Amino acid sequence: MELKYYKDQLKQLVDMTNMASEKKISFLQHVLLVSASILGVIISLHTTNSQFIYIRLVFFASTAFLLLGTLSLALVLYDFSVLPERCRESFRKEVQDALQKDRECNLVTVPHKKRTLFLEKASYIFLTLGLILLVTYNGLSTFEQKKEDNKIIKKEIIIEKKNIIVDSLTTKQKTKKHE
Repeated sequence: MELKYYKDQLKQLVDMTNMASEKKISFLQHVLLVSASILGVIISLHTTNSQFIYIRLVFFASTAFLLLGTLSLALVLYDFSVLPERCRESFRKEVQDALQKDRECNLVTVPHKKRTLFLEKASYIFLTLGLILLVTYNGLSTFEQKKEDNKIIKKEIIIEKKNIIVDSLTTKQKTKKHE
């Protein structure tokens, strides 16, 4: 086979790699936008009227995980955005080295940093945990609200019974006075 065939295959590989990278960056940008929006809305709409500490701790944990996920995702996106510059710099060094040694250029590959790979996985875990804890917080808050509503209803019933007793005593006293 000719060398031209392999060059064509390499060009196709580069094109597919670029397309996959663009899609991944677009996906990460959308996830970052959604997670930052959710975090902003949650923090701005949160009320601190919960009397139970465990509910406040669940809210804090969900907010912390969402924040960690958002920050780690932002770092991953940054690493992806500087990847073309790292590739260009590696290619420049390879061309310079090939010119000095009077040889053909070798294939230049630039792997992702270990930090990027770790943070990408961590961001998915953090965001998932944050959303699970947020749903848990919502359930606990709803349960607490129902408990509070039941207490209020019981107090209203007790007050109503007391009013009935007082009314009946008042009515009895009035009938005794009239007799």
